[in-house]
Amino acid sequence: MGQTPLRYREARGREATAAATGMVSLPFGILCAAWLAAPPTEPTPPRVGPQERSKPATAPAEAPADATQPAHETIDLGEALEVRPGATCIDRERLATQVRTWLDQAEIDARLRIEVVGDDEHALKLSFTLRRGDEIIAVRSFDPAPERCTDLHAVVGLAIALAIDATVLESVGVEPRPSEPQPKPPTIDTTPPARPRPSPAPAKPRRWRMRTDLTGVFTFGHPPGVGGGAKIGLDFAWREILELGVGTVAASSGREPVGDGFATFTVIGALAQICGGPPWQTLRPRGCVGLLAGAAIAAGQGFMVDQTSRVAWVDLPLGADLRVRLARRVAFTFGVDALVALVRPRFEAVDLQGRLVQQRFAPVGLAIDAGLSILVW
Repeated sequence: MGQTPLRYREARGREATAAATGMVSLPFGILCAAWLAAPPTEPTPPRVGPQERSKPATAPAEAPADATQPAHETIDLGEALEVRPGATCIDRERLATQVRTWLDQAEIDARLRIEVVGDDEHALKLSFTLRRGDEIIAVRSFDPAPERCTDLHAVVGLAIALAIDATVLESVGVEPRPSEPQPKPPTIDTTPPARPRPSPAPAKPRRWRMRTDLTGVFTFGHPPGVGGGAKIGLDFAWREILELGVGTVAASSGREPVGDGFATFTVIGALAQICGGPPWQTLRPRGCVGLLAGAAIAAGQGFMVDQTSRVAWVDLPLGADLRVRLARRVAFTFGVDALVALVRPRFEAVDLQGRLVQQRFAPVGLAIDAGLSILVW
């Protein structure tokens, strides 16, 4: 065979090159098409080694607490309460129970002190002072206070609880009890802040008091003899211990036989006395001494000359009485006095037979009075 022509060898070479190129291009095209058609995937997280996997996860750091918020110690409310009852019926344990009930808590700030002081003379007067250290927070007084002990403890306990809850807890940084939020439109307050008003000083008890006495009087053995009348008095009391009194007395015996005739004996006089006793509220005994002076009058009938005679009459009353309290301003009073005669009246008359008859009275008599005593101021 002869040599293959060059054109034929070149043609066979180009066909082989084209076939090889087609065999390589076909799978590459398929791979590119699959890569373009596939959906995007999340990046793969980095691998964690055994040592790093054993380490605990660290929580994010919390914001530091407010360093400006003060932390105060607390004590039992009963330890902060000091009670001096005086003449009142206030009791420390009962009052502490009431305050705990109103506050709904048993402990308060250790810096708080509550001083409750009852009046030494009046059972319806008391006051309390709330302090934080040396600073006076609140002062409240009760004049008059409730008469019943149960009401007194409830009212004073509520007042102390309100003073602690409203005035002290917010000032020392304790959050008040949360309330349901109420949406309000924003407002701008343009008014200047009000100046703080000083707390009123506790009321001082009155040194002087005035009473009026309206009593009925029964007499025996002294002008006007066995008789009765009335007495009106006005007393000025100093601290309910010492009393100065003035008044008037009028009494009559009615018609009495004297010899063959009759006479009516009457006395009218003015009274000044001084009394003293303990400053008790419900039952108060007193001792009294004074001077009773006036006129004794005798009106005769059935004598030689019927006439009315007037003579001087002076007594020294020595006695005691007892006041029983019925209400805040009203008391029942009962007293007994011995009447020592300083000037004894004597009456003389001539009867129809011309005989001289006399009426003399004993040197010491007795007077019993009972009635009402009313407090004026």
